[in-house]
Amino acid sequence: MREMQLDPKTGILTAGAGCRLEEVNKFLLARGRFLPAGSCRTVGLAGLTLGGGYGMFARKWGLTCDHLRRVKMVDGAGIIRDSNEEPDLLWSSRGGGNGHFGIITELTFNTRVAPAQFSSWKFRAYKLNPKRATALLEAWFDATSDLPNEAFSAWIMNGSQVTVVVITIGSRDQRGLVDFRRRLAGLTNKTTSGGPTSLKRALSWYYGEDGPVYFKNASAGYYKGINDIRSALPGIFEEVLTVPGLIFQINTLGGAISSDVEGAYPHRAFPYLGESQAYWESASHAAALREAIGRMRNHIAQAGVTSHYANYPDLAFKDWPTAYYGAENYTRLQRLKQRYDPENRIRYPQSVQLPV
Repeated sequence: MREMQLDPKTGILTAGAGCRLEEVNKFLLARGRFLPAGSCRTVGLAGLTLGGGYGMFARKWGLTCDHLRRVKMVDGAGIIRDSNEEPDLLWSSRGGGNGHFGIITELTFNTRVAPAQFSSWKFRAYKLNPKRATALLEAWFDATSDLPNEAFSAWIMNGSQVTVVVITIGSRDQRGLVDFRRRLAGLTNKTTSGGPTSLKRALSWYYGEDGPVYFKNASAGYYKGINDIRSALPGIFEEVLTVPGLIFQINTLGGAISSDVEGAYPHRAFPYLGESQAYWESASHAAALREAIGRMRNHIAQAGVTSHYANYPDLAFKDWPTAYYGAENYTRLQRLKQRYDPENRIRYPQSVQLPV
């Protein structure tokens, strides 16, 4: 389940479902190839892919699930299934979530030629209040609209500090990227940069903790722009400013993600994705952070945000089938549930339900 094979002629990767991103990156980069995926080292390749799989390189090349070309699965009756023989299984595995009607054991992907270089910048603003945080976020939304597809940006608020991250695997001198950096530098207190350097070296900057971390992370919704989330911002900022350990982040999507790819991932039209994060070390702190994330979730729902990323689930989301998969796709997933797991042996609180 942790084995990998790469066809050097075609660049096709076959991987066991137990592989983790750091292992996949090391294996592929040593051979001059790359699979666009997330950034945390311990994330499982299978779960990431089955829920969509976005990251810093998705605007250039698309989601991880867009590179998926074959899966093998043991279904709820113990029967081995192959998407080469059942195309609906491949459709569902491209963003339709995991653990619904079988256990994926093997995945096959198209890979990319590894980019030659990676460059990054961080812009930090300190001692923010809600008014200044809102102004900075407005500027960030506006500036990201002209980012080239080779670039990615994230807006991260932790306490009274905001960090804006921007990276590129293209030229550092592309006009949209230069304009973005110039604008953010004028609105923040400190700028640092890294690279150009190799992708192998740069990925380690974003891998995160090596071992288990006490945390909760949940989707904060998809947005077309700041107006989708504007009415929720006062409540969100109040929580982040007053509850230590709470983070609110927005990431750029768009680019190649918006391409029409056959699969169950339904949110291609949204250029932004938010997430709520909380980190703690004691049980008492955990309770306060969970309550704060719950209040943030309510603010976001009251703003009318209803679409969410399946890989950032929350048991408290209302109408989670539509939020994660869209109503039409969920109905199709239910039909596959009936085919592959009619006894509902593969299940958890937000797994696809059998059709009534």
